[in-house]
Amino acid sequence: EYEAMVLSFAEQVLDDDELTSALAGFVAALGEDARANSLGMKLVQLTMPGVPDTYQGCELAGLALVDPDNRQPADFARAGDLLSAQRAGRPTSGLDAEKLLVTSTVLGLRRAHPDWFAAGYQPLAAEGPAAGHAIAFARGQAVTVATRLPAGLRRRGGWAGTVLPLPAGTYQDLLTGATLTGPRPLLSSITERHPVALLIPAGSPTPELDAAASPADDMS
Repeated sequence: EYEAMVLSFAEQVLDDDELTSALAGFVAALGEDARANSLGMKLVQLTMPGVPDTYQGCELAGLALVDPDNRQPADFARAGDLLSAQRAGRPTSGLDAEKLLVTSTVLGLRRAHPDWFAAGYQPLAAEGPAAGHAIAFARGQAVTVATRLPAGLRRRGGWAGTVLPLPAGTYQDLLTGATLTGPRPLLSSITERHPVALLIPAGSPTPELDAAASPADDMS
């Protein structure tokens, strides 16, 4: 009887055009902030001290409620198709593709440089008017950069010249391939394409993707 009441409520909501339109507008307004938060949490979770645990299926955007909704079958076929396209250099877009890119890139870097992530954590402090909207830290030679409180950052007009002090040198963002020159790159440049970045010194060995391997192998 209770389940029937819940289902009836959901059906009434979905049948209410005015309500669903208002909800769709609300969700759309949150889209960019949700993107920044989702990618930032995933990057920090996979690079901070601790075990880089990934709940199966959450290599993509996890648009599900908690138990039992989050136990629905994982869409490994879609994840595999996106991963294959990224490995082949074909364009992909959307939050699913971006979250998978972050996940696969970080795990590849950890596999290539386990010593960087074995010990040590160095917080990095941004400098400038929007410094409070950046989270950054180094693990070995890898630098994690994520956007914090993106709605507030947007309301204040963006990074406004805020910089991230780094050791002198040239860095490569593994998520985009872009290069950045220290020692004080602009956060507006670091986050130009994604609200997050994974920086390593330019010229460092980068993770090799085995094109012959099954994408499912990397997600098992």
